[in-house]
Amino acid sequence: MNFEEKNITKQNNEIAQQTNNLTLKERLQLKKSNRVLILDISASMNEEIEPGRSKITALREIVNSIPGNPPTIAFNNTAIEIDKSNIPNPRGGTMMTNALILAKSKGFKNILMITDGDASDKRLTLLEAEGLNIQIMYVGCGPRPKFLDELGSSCTTEDLRSKELGTKIQLLLGSGGEVKSKTIIL
Repeated sequence: MNFEEKNITKQNNEIAQQTNNLTLKERLQLKKSNRVLILDISASMNEEIEPGRSKITALREIVNSIPGNPPTIAFNNTAIEIDKSNIPNPRGGTMMTNALILAKSKGFKNILMITDGDASDKRLTLLEAEGLNIQIMYVGCGPRPKFLDELGSSCTTEDLRSKELGTKIQLLLGSGGEVKSKTIIL
């Protein structure tokens, strides 16, 4: 086991200890609201989807159209908790592991991830994804990376120009059921 794998194992043990100390009521509340939105803010999100409109601009508009303020994490080389109205400017790479570690540390098991790319830390991301229900919306150009299908319990290809994308995200954030198939039909 290398240093990164040992560090992930240590963090997972700490998360397990934190949830073991919760009361039954706290565990039920955590399970009920156990869904987090994870947004890719890597440098590629600066690319334009149409003249004068970048992926990040479209993503901000879509996320801000969702009622309420769902728990949200933004990631590139690092991961941070954010408010949906304060999505950082894109930069860096696509390291998904950090986002999954942060989500787990906050007690989240159900994830809706919006990304335009492939992870640069695939092996560690797959290790960290164990025990999580990850729904992925791929918003990149070209064919969806096969890795995203391996990572998620479901994965769809979406268009950031679509007016319905905000509604889909809202429905997925509001649904609590496990996704059994590799396709979401809305």
